[in-house]
Amino acid sequence: MKNSYWLLLFTLFLVAVFIISPITALKVEGAKVLLDVKPGTTYIFPMAVSIKADDSASEYSIDILGFGQTLDAGMYEGLSAGKDTSPYSARSFITFPSSTIRLQPGERKEFNATIRIPKDVGAGGRYAVVLIHPAAAGTGQASFATAVLVPVMLTVEGTKLVETGAITGVSVGEVIAGKPIVVATTLQNTGNHHYYGAINQVSVRDPSGREIGSAQSDPFARAVIPGQSVRFETQLT
Repeated sequence: MKNSYWLLLFTLFLVAVFIISPITALKVEGAKVLLDVKPGTTYIFPMAVSIKADDSASEYSIDILGFGQTLDAGMYEGLSAGKDTSPYSARSFITFPSSTIRLQPGERKEFNATIRIPKDVGAGGRYAVVLIHPAAAGTGQASFATAVLVPVMLTVEGTKLVETGAITGVSVGEVIAGKPIVVATTLQNTGNHHYYGAINQVSVRDPSGREIGSAQSDPFARAVIPGQSVRFETQLT
């Protein structure tokens, strides 16, 4: 019984140490790349990463990925090379001096992203994300660091920007008397350039064509990327 008691105390002590251990927090400067670019031109975009003085020494990897979005919230996400099939990808345009960065406690390191725009880049926008994340998950405090996703949005100057969309799906939630009706609409960006502030407008009409209800969503906070789809939910009361 005594041995069990001390084992329990030791376990609780380990849990407490785990809970209060400092979390390595990575700070990224230049965490959004938003540029107007010209065909055949090379751009240098300065960036920097740092950790606090009381953080542990950590190593981070830099991955260049395709630009994806989640359907429900439109969150930006990285796409592997095999999934990055968009004609608007800028993944191959971007290089870094190194794919890893080692930081000592309190250290700040500067580096550049080099963005080379092909002469035949075409019209509209080009997109990628840069993911900076712990190099070895599960090793030391770096495994608790939050990865930082840097969106890259390039607009090709002097080209025609097409900002269009198509409704690819509509669904209606359960209809209950006295309760709001949730209408979900899926919007796909069918153009060649991203746009902000998309809204969902829903109206309901009776058989005679008379409008009996309408609602509008708040403007969508994130950009909708060409080829990507996002879903809006609007409540009809």
